[in-house]
Amino acid sequence: MQYRKGILRSFFGLGAIMALLAVIAACGSDPTATTAAPTATNAPQATSGPTMVPPTATNVPPTATKVPDATPVVLKAAAAWPITSTSSTQWLEYIKEVNRRANGALVIDFVGGPEVVHPFEGFNALRSGIIDLVHTAAGYFGGEVPEGAAFSMLPAPPALSFQEIVDAWYTTGALELINGIYEQKAGVRSIGFQVGGQGFGLIMTEETNSLADLKGKRIRVWDAMGAAIMTAAGAVPQTIPASELYTALQRGTVDGALRDPGAAWSQGEKDVYNTIVRPPVFSGSGGGFISVQAWNGLGPDLQKLLMDTSYEMAPDIFGWYADDEQFSVDEFAKVGTVERTISTAEWKVLHDGHQSHWDAVGETSPAMLEIKALLQPFLDKALTNLGL
Repeated sequence: MQYRKGILRSFFGLGAIMALLAVIAACGSDPTATTAAPTATNAPQATSGPTMVPPTATNVPPTATKVPDATPVVLKAAAAWPITSTSSTQWLEYIKEVNRRANGALVIDFVGGPEVVHPFEGFNALRSGIIDLVHTAAGYFGGEVPEGAAFSMLPAPPALSFQEIVDAWYTTGALELINGIYEQKAGVRSIGFQVGGQGFGLIMTEETNSLADLKGKRIRVWDAMGAAIMTAAGAVPQTIPASELYTALQRGTVDGALRDPGAAWSQGEKDVYNTIVRPPVFSGSGGGFISVQAWNGLGPDLQKLLMDTSYEMAPDIFGWYADDEQFSVDEFAKVGTVERTISTAEWKVLHDGHQSHWDAVGETSPAMLEIKALLQPFLDKALTNLGL
């Protein structure tokens, strides 16, 4: 499959945003809440370039989980990122697929992005009942649930396949363990991954050729994990949500960002970067969270439907974002942003800073070490494949 950004500009442009706001104001219904399957024929067409075919689970029956005939359960959903951002793209596809499989028993109603709920207030909005589902980064709530950073513990291909990354969470009990922590500490649950597979690394506003160039630089991060990476490099971490990053870069508040190129390109950060530093440090994973109250209000069939759909779509979703990342790197090159590859020894400094975070959290939260122990066989395999 080939995926291209042009479709995002045509589908998620100003008209889409105005239409979404008008619908919200009128009745709160969601243009993505449809029983139509997310297929290539239903995907909007780009003004140029190939059609973007959203990833869907292959060889999956029309309804992965049998649901009872009932009055529809309606869940209100939001996202931490604008719908113009690729970070939101596959969340909307997941919503479409759940609505299709539910056959009317469940309707997820998408109500908007950060214009509805601030990126750092998603959990509060879930607990207050303003929304029932939010698509976000676990790291945005590291103060409440530091264990959530473990979603970014495993590296991306070629270290592991995307299926292996998903299986590491779903088949070892790690996801249920972390959900117990989320329930206890925050009153929410993860429903899996609807964004991930991108390589998170450094994108800098000035020419950067080595770690020495990072000394004293102010680097945007979003959580303590990112802060540990930047501290290891001698940089100064600055916590800023993605929705506020472009302004900070323009004003010189920060000198660069721990960022994935796909989100950076799609959110308009085209004229502020000089260098993309490769290879990336880790593969990020984020996704949907549901309030415990909303989760407990669902029957077992609908709970299983949410989780089954997430598990089956996740590998293709990760692949979509990996393709999008490379497309975005190529687009950045066209506007003068260059790639610079640091040495293996320098990369290991960043990697060690990343890995040190788990032990630091484990000092006050032994559950983090339990999660790492469950994922350790996959982590060992990844490091062996990378020659580390």
